[in-house]
Amino acid sequence: MKKYKALIIDDDLSNINLLKIYLNKFCPMTDVVAEALDVNAGVRAYLETKPDLLFLDINLGNDDAFSFLDSIGKTNAEIILISSHTSYGVKAVNYNVTGYVLKPIDVEELKKIIHKAFFNIETKNRVLQETDKDAEVKREFPDMIAVPSIKKVELISVDSIDYLEADGKYTIFHQLNEQTKIASRNLGEYEKILDPKVFFRIHHRFLVKTSRITSIHKTDGNYCELANGKTLPIAKRKQDDFNKYLRLK
Repeated sequence: MKKYKALIIDDDLSNINLLKIYLNKFCPMTDVVAEALDVNAGVRAYLETKPDLLFLDINLGNDDAFSFLDSIGKTNAEIILISSHTSYGVKAVNYNVTGYVLKPIDVEELKKIIHKAFFNIETKNRVLQETDKDAEVKREFPDMIAVPSIKKVELISVDSIDYLEADGKYTIFHQLNEQTKIASRNLGEYEKILDPKVFFRIHHRFLVKTSRITSIHKTDGNYCELANGKTLPIAKRKQDDFNKYLRLK
């Protein structure tokens, strides 16, 4: 029987255990590979396991599931939100969620949404297999990036970017002229629109233009050095993907 990897994020361990019981009994094709109690732990678990399904309680202490989704950026995982409130339905639509489960959980509704997620996964996999790579439409990436702040929106050239740094819900643009611009948008949004052949997210805080990297150091923790002498850490969970990106593996 095929298994679909799942990650559960909920700030209440009893809720996680109850959902695991439901999944094991009623949806055995779901394999819970990780669980987390807050956004930061959830991001780490997501990057380490690359799940097919995300079960997210909306209220996560002082944070929420939408902060988690903003942090991970674009995802192919099917998103299933769980909440005691109906007021988040409109916002959930903006995140392209597969389903919205109300507490207390109705098992039949849960099964219906999960099977919809399975169908979506298989459909996406089938499309990928059937698509001839040579026939793919080349995606266009912007030459200019909008950097919105409270008072204005500035446009900066992609060529002028050295690297981007996450600062909570904001993004700091570090430019080649050593100036910085602060955008009132999170780093995950910019990761979606910048060319992945030019920029690589080496750390949850940093999205770097790889042409600016002059060396990679493996002592005292992995980090890369940029042309201006700046050093940036490479997260352990990113090392393998980064090596493949650089064709080192």
